[in-house]
Amino acid sequence: MGERDVTEGYLRAIVQRYADHINLHEQRSITELRELVSPGRPSLVKLAEKHATPEAAFSFVCSLETLHVSLPVSFWLTVDEMLALGAGDPFDKARLLCGLFGQLKKPAWLRVVLLDGGVQHALVWLDGKPVRAFDAVHCLEWSAPSVEEALQAYPGPHKIQKSVYEFSSEEYRELE
Repeated sequence: MGERDVTEGYLRAIVQRYADHINLHEQRSITELRELVSPGRPSLVKLAEKHATPEAAFSFVCSLETLHVSLPVSFWLTVDEMLALGAGDPFDKARLLCGLFGQLKKPAWLRVVLLDGGVQHALVWLDGKPVRAFDAVHCLEWSAPSVEEALQAYPGPHKIQKSVYEFSSEEYRELE
């Protein structure tokens, strides 16, 4: 075993020991989910000053490494933690993009979809005609006349089976 494997095993053992505690304290209500994309947070204000257009914001979020970590806990990275790591998991990156769009005064939604194979995935879309859709993991942007048409035209590597829920800083909707 290499040093990295030992370190990962060590950290995994610690996380597993405290998994119930972490999961209990990382649960988010619908209101708290909406607050995760609320404009006005100091970190979002600073980022929006540096990345002042939707294109620049999307490019920045795409530049962050995407983490695919399998742990027995569910947790949300803060914007500051993502910036310090230079990375985030797919949901964190989508949440950051949605928050940046909101800070730029662009009405945005984070939609969780179910891909073929049963994997949940987060996409972001901007209200408008046409709708602009973004996948911060695969760095894809596309548009369509409506959200449903944008989902059907998803250019990612998997097909979207259905939408699960979506939220903005103002509203939450169950879609199943």
